[in-house]
Amino acid sequence: MKKMIKASILCAAVAMVVASGCSKFSSNANQTTAAETTAESAADAAADVQTESYADESSITLGEYKKIPVEVTKRDVTDSDVEAQINQVLAANPNYVEVDREAQDGDTVTIDYKGTVNGEEFSGGSAEGYILVLGSHTFIDGFEDGVAGMKVGENKDLNLKFPDGYGNKDLAGKDVVFNVTLQKVTEKKEAELNDEFVQKVAPDAKTVDGYKAQIRKSLEDQAAQSKKSEMDQQILQKLVDSSTIVLGKEDVEKEFNSLLIRTTQQAQQYGIDFDTYASYMGTNADGLRKMLRAQAENTVKSRLVLGEVAAKENLKAEDSDRQAIASMYGFDNIDALKESYTDASDEDIDKDALYMKVMTFLEKNADVTEVEPTQAAAEETSAADESTADGESAEETTAAQ
Repeated sequence: MKKMIKASILCAAVAMVVASGCSKFSSNANQTTAAETTAESAADAAADVQTESYADESSITLGEYKKIPVEVTKRDVTDSDVEAQINQVLAANPNYVEVDREAQDGDTVTIDYKGTVNGEEFSGGSAEGYILVLGSHTFIDGFEDGVAGMKVGENKDLNLKFPDGYGNKDLAGKDVVFNVTLQKVTEKKEAELNDEFVQKVAPDAKTVDGYKAQIRKSLEDQAAQSKKSEMDQQILQKLVDSSTIVLGKEDVEKEFNSLLIRTTQQAQQYGIDFDTYASYMGTNADGLRKMLRAQAENTVKSRLVLGEVAAKENLKAEDSDRQAIASMYGFDNIDALKESYTDASDEDIDKDALYMKVMTFLEKNADVTEVEPTQAAAEETSAADESTADGESAEETTAAQ
């Protein structure tokens, strides 16, 4: 499981770059797992999901890679954005204040209780210091309503009945008495934005003003990352589309089988088979294999164009590029990353570092236009309408024939 998690983390460094593909840090040529065996069987059955013709070797004639025109949505962080984010944090961190009054719906209470059926205690029917939110419907009907109205120190018998469909058949439909003692009542109150609250949720910020500045910086970083992702996706897709690419069978099959293995492993982690996993993805086994093969083809294409740009510009992975990958995932240096993920080879890390370096080069040389959010949404709607219209026209033409 560690290897699969590691693959997910490290391939995220280049997932955007290689159109949802990634390096195969998790593969181990000397180990055959049940997932690999299952994936190999699935691969044998997937011969009919090939979406493109393949050659013996991959080849590429690179399109124009400088001044690629892209449009990105303008993302300005406003005071209202900062306020909305802070309000979410306040709502997620309410204060719980102990009160001296009758318990009521919405309160959090601490209780001792003992349940008996026909005068005999039953397994799982008793507890001390149990924390319960009244209104959460954690217990059978009538229990929480019976606790409501009690005061601290009060003891009370609740005469209830287990529902006929109760999970424990020995208790289903039977009368039960719960003896309950109320130990504490706490009331949830909305948090207030002050220095005390800030020191609880963000000690580094220290003050309200410091916290607001921290939130703004975080939102600005998110906006910048979203802008970068939007830009990179367009750059890479346009470069792939403008290039003449021939896919090599071995390259695609290697990537496809790797994706198939990882998907099968993920299904097994959830305790389900490949077919069931496919149904959760809204398709069947063949449909999921088609998706994975298309993903493999896109990944190979992306690597080809990035590798060709690197060759033409004489770009090579350097220590600073490797450090960028390490820093991205919270490691002080590349050695610390490799120590944590032992099957991440130098070659694979260098490839990912180079891909990211090439994307930085393409970003700097792109012809970028920022558009207002409303304009971007309108253009997306227009593009979708045109696509629908084209599809309808094609259907009409087919029908006419």
